[in-house]
Amino acid sequence: MPIYIFVTSRTLTVNVNAEVEKKFRQVAKATQGGKKGYLGKALTDAMQKWTDEKEATVAVAAAMAMLAEGLDLGGLRNVRRVELHGR
Repeated sequence: MPIYIFVTSRTLTVNVNAEVEKKFRQVAKATQGGKKGYLGKALTDAMQKWTDEKEATVAVAAAMAMLAEGLDLGGLRNVRRVELHGR
């Protein structure tokens, strides 16, 4: 049975600083080869990397909060050796 992968794309209109846009186009063209769609591919890669980094930052912050909160291990209680080992 064949597997079909459907890739959808969207048109995005944004305002970007002119110098940043110029540099981005130059680097994208150099790295993507300047073929049709190079700018969209480069922008998609950049957006994916940015979102991955932000998600990782959020995950680390959540883990650090859990670590700071600590775990309730039931606390310490005084028991005799006989109670622990049944001897």
